[in-house]
Amino acid sequence: MKKILITTLIVVFFAAATPVSATFTDNGDGTVTDDVTGLMWIQNDDKQVQNKDAACEYCADLSKEEFAGYGDWRAPTIEELQTTIDYRDNLPAGDDILFNGTTNRYYLSSTEQHNVSDYYWTIDSSIGAVINWSSEFSSWFGWPSSAYIRCVRGNMVKTTFVDNGDEETVTSSDGLVWSKQTSDEMMNWEAAKAYCEDLEAGGMSDWFLPTVEELRTLIAYDQAGPAADTLLFEIETENYGYYLTATDLDGDTETKAWQIAFLSGYTEPLNKTIAGWVRCAHEAPPENVCDCPPPPCLRA
Repeated sequence: MKKILITTLIVVFFAAATPVSATFTDNGDGTVTDDVTGLMWIQNDDKQVQNKDAACEYCADLSKEEFAGYGDWRAPTIEELQTTIDYRDNLPAGDDILFNGTTNRYYLSSTEQHNVSDYYWTIDSSIGAVINWSSEFSSWFGWPSSAYIRCVRGNMVKTTFVDNGDEETVTSSDGLVWSKQTSDEMMNWEAAKAYCEDLEAGGMSDWFLPTVEELRTLIAYDQAGPAADTLLFEIETENYGYYLTATDLDGDTETKAWQIAFLSGYTEPLNKTIAGWVRCAHEAPPENVCDCPPPPCLRA
């Protein structure tokens, strides 16, 4: 079984959005603010499906109009768009009153899939699945040829990571410690939880299976095969590199839980009996909290 493992002493990597569940404030002017990331979102989507170019033009037009008094509206990155999703809700996976959303809508991001022209990352708002999308080839998979857009403004600070130098652990600016190694074998959901509970690494016990919000911080959507930093983490790509999370699928908690494919970045709910790889997390001890350099902001 081939695995990827490159070890460094100290490396900083900019990954996906903070795993903390968002709390949104309705600003009363057609916008909502994420109290965790600081991002401001258009409360209502564009109410029509359109291709990527038309969607970006829609956000540009809002900027020209200075909607709600701001002239810097834009299409969100996939990391930003994920923060609008509540993985513990379903049909839709989020607040459909606050965001005026409905089920079975695909929402576009500005993030292009690595090395694949005209493929962009999207979110299926009905459940929260993250998939790539192309207006040209979507019919092959039964997907709509166009999608919705929800414009955003502001900058989101990305999670940073530092190698602890013990060949076993990495600390994140989110206050978590991660195991560098992948489990030796694939296992089902129940076995994955037990594996983490029994793990001892970096001189620590009490590890746990991470939530989907926590695990997605390790995904680098500007990379592929795998979509992660192999200087910091051992990444298994066999069987698409699906890694298990502790998050159940709302409405089907007995049978399905979220998994993330580290080969590509896909995020979707799969049956708990389907075996996946495991990477465990641990709350960072106070003395190990990451003193990471301030990361650059995402483009405005």
